[in-house]
Amino acid sequence: MSPRSAVKSPKPRSDFFTLAPVVHQMSDLCEPLLSDPARKVFEPGCGTGNFLVEALSRRLQKLTTPHEALTALSNLYGVDINPDYLAEARVRLKSILLRHFSEQPLDYRFLPLVDLFLQSNLIQGDLIRNYEDLVFIDWQLISDYNFRAVPARLGDMLKNSISAENDSENNYA
Repeated sequence: MSPRSAVKSPKPRSDFFTLAPVVHQMSDLCEPLLSDPARKVFEPGCGTGNFLVEALSRRLQKLTTPHEALTALSNLYGVDINPDYLAEARVRLKSILLRHFSEQPLDYRFLPLVDLFLQSNLIQGDLIRNYEDLVFIDWQLISDYNFRAVPARLGDMLKNSISAENDSENNYA
């Protein structure tokens, strides 16, 4: 499905979709941080998730278990104003996970957590008008398939990221 075929919104927009070779080259510039499953990646104006798809694909190359993939997915975030694009981004990310683990049995908790992370981490919003008010969930791994949900405003996440730029505890790429 092409990004354009997903558009159902009646109101015309000036949409731009980054081409795959450009996404790949830009992602290369973000290595090794982008491939680190513990790092948080935020894609503003994520559209159909081209950069998030690339980040997840790179992360999955390093991972062997569905449990590890959940941690990688829980650290991907995106915002877009168009709900149709967000729906397609969610489908694309979930499809990558299912293809990657098609030969493995999945724990009964895997798919509900995938859906939960995709719904809470890819949100509809207007970054120009209200970025400080956008609320994401910071998923903190407790054990196996248990995560703690900690609400975090995007403005706070960005401020913490910038102030901790040289801190080894900084988990934002």
